[in-house]
Amino acid sequence: MNTRTILFTAITLFGSMNFSFITPDKENIIKSETSYGENYRITAKTRNTYGENYWIDLIVEATVFSGSKMIHGVFYNDDYGLKKLTYYRDYNYEESYYVVIDGNNYFFTF
Repeated sequence: MNTRTILFTAITLFGSMNFSFITPDKENIIKSETSYGENYRITAKTRNTYGENYWIDLIVEATVFSGSKMIHGVFYNDDYGLKKLTYYRDYNYEESYYVVIDGNNYFFTF
């Protein structure tokens, strides 16, 4: 078996698999591929100075290429299915965004 055959076999095997992985430089980001981009599971949290803070899981559908990021949608599972949310840029922090759910702002970085 020559090198070309081994390389082709490896590409064929790994090309048909769907990978998920944890990226260590971002908190709790898990990536999975979709036809439109990739899905990233993000943990968002409130920023209450006084009182209790809350955390939720979001799914960010985005394309990341050569250091640039384009968010296509942000989704939240409200136990009735995935709901697409409007997201806003948080200009106080770099790469920070937020969504509003039940009157609370939930912030996440991406």
